[in-house]
Amino acid sequence: MPELRVHVAEAYVSTSGLREQVGQVMDLPRDVQNDVGIIKKRLDRVIEVVTRRSAQGAVQANLKARQHPGPFVCQ
Repeated sequence: MPELRVHVAEAYVSTSGLREQVGQVMDLPRDVQNDVGIIKKRLDRVIEVVTRRSAQGAVQANLKARQHPGPFVCQ
């Protein structure tokens, strides 16, 4: 147990050990921000594809409706 206390004191309480720990902790938010940015880009691409497909479907449905007026059209 005394060896562990000495190790902890040397590794984590010293100035250099503290700097290293603070550096690692400060890197975490940046890493999370990068991951969120990647997920956002992927979602944007998925939404863009879905929007494009539904827009194409609406245009095609509109064209079909114009070509086939239906059984209740009087001429």
